[in-house]
Amino acid sequence: MSEPIAETKFDCVDRHGNAFVATVQIGDPTTREDKHGRTEYLIHISFDPFIAKRPQGGHDTFTVMCFAIELVRKALRVFVAHGGSVFMHGTRSPIDIDDPYFTPICGIIDRKFIDGEPAPGSPRL
Repeated sequence: MSEPIAETKFDCVDRHGNAFVATVQIGDPTTREDKHGRTEYLIHISFDPFIAKRPQGGHDTFTVMCFAIELVRKALRVFVAHGGSVFMHGTRSPIDIDDPYFTPICGIIDRKFIDGEPAPGSPRL
């Protein structure tokens, strides 16, 4: 992406136990005229390796940013629904996909229950 205006990373583990980093980039803003002659705002989003770079349109810049972030949220939900796990980058703290900031779910239970790797055969978050 030539002009990212927002970027973040998530540490992921797929249902087969393969770990990788997923990178979100949002940027390359532009405008175009829609079929009615109105200005449509576009922003591009890539979510490697889940979503190739694609445009997201809307009637103003706020709307397109919201749409782009919701696309990330939906991709993560699908990944988790199929057995994947998503963590805050550089940690083993699972994120809250529904949280506006994708914050990690940590600190709500005693650390002795979450330190280390999950037990073999335990369901992934």
